Amino acid sequence: MKRKAYLYQRFSSERQRGNSSIFRQTEAQTAWLARHPDVEVAERLVDDGISAYKGDNAKIGTLGALVRKIEEGKIQKGSLILVEHFSRLSRQNIDKTEELLRKIWKGDITIVTVRDGMEYPPSSINDMAQRIRLIVEIEKAYSESKWRSEKVKGSYLRREQEALLGKPPRMRRPFWLNKDGTLNKHHLVIKSIYKHFLDGYGQHRIIDRLKEEFGEEAKPVASMDPSTIIRIIRGEIVLGKWRGMQVYEPAIDTDQYFLALQELEC
Repeated sequence: MKRKAYLYQRFSSERQRGNSSIFRQTEAQTAWLARHPDVEVAERLVDDGISAYKGDNAKIGTLGALVRKIEEGKIQKGSLILVEHFSRLSRQNIDKTEELLRKIWKGDITIVTVRDGMEYPPSSINDMAQRIRLIVEIEKAYSESKWRSEKVKGSYLRREQEALLGKPPRMRRPFWLNKDGTLNKHHLVIKSIYKHFLDGYGQHRIIDRLKEEFGEEAKPVASMDPSTIIRIIRGEIVLGKWRGMQVYEPAIDTDQYFLALQELEC
């Protein structure tokens, strides 16, 4: 009988949604499966925009749901969890990661990191060589995320200081703003979004109307999807604000903004 494999994939930020992260993970898992014909896919699990550094994937993500099934005895013993790298599974510290691993191993489940072809079966808990390798992997994943987290915190503090002085913070700007925080020609797209939304149009229809109105002149419109429309309507940045501070030229007036928010809540 073939062993069952659960393909686990994860990325932690919105910026990674449109890049090749999922493609790379799928490619690596597919290549590993091709080398192991005795294994068949039971399920593919994706944690979309969920952090492994905070452990959210093991709490509220699909990984957490899988672990609960393992604990309940609903996953066939001897099954595999395939991940691209160990960091896809966890970026927490050694204590918390080992707690997660014990839950998985207790159900007689093996973890496979497909990029390097390493397998970590339940016996790894008492295998000194395997244990050392695991500790190195855990520490590497945790240290990388800790460094990134501290870097982001430092960046936010700098941006806050700039914003308090009324300066546009140095960060990626939305498409309708110039570097100095003033509006560019694409701010008309924002005005149209609010107008059409308040006229009762849904997200798909709004996108259609924007394409009719702006055509090739507004490249940002070409990549819009319904979730983009909602993010723009909800975001205070259209009022020229960042974290409550006025740092940009507003694209719409306050009345329109709050009317649209009220419509969203209806």
